Amino acid sequence: MAALGDAGDPELAAACTFARRRHLGPFRRAAADRRRELAAFALAGFERRTAEAVLACADEAAVADLLSGAD
Repeated sequence: MAALGDAGDPELAAACTFARRRHLGPFRRAAADRRRELAAFALAGFERRTAEAVLACADEAAVADLLSGAD
């Protein structure tokens, strides 16, 4: 995954890092409640559209593609 400073959108990069650290979205280990995942992003201060973009990724490769297309 791209480093935080390499991404065009720093908020998106931070949201991806947050998802990885908290095992949310494409980094989850088992099925999860989407509302709880969105709430976790909201509590961390991320915009809903940013959270939904990260949660829409199917896997880590999709997150990398999201970050590279954020320019």
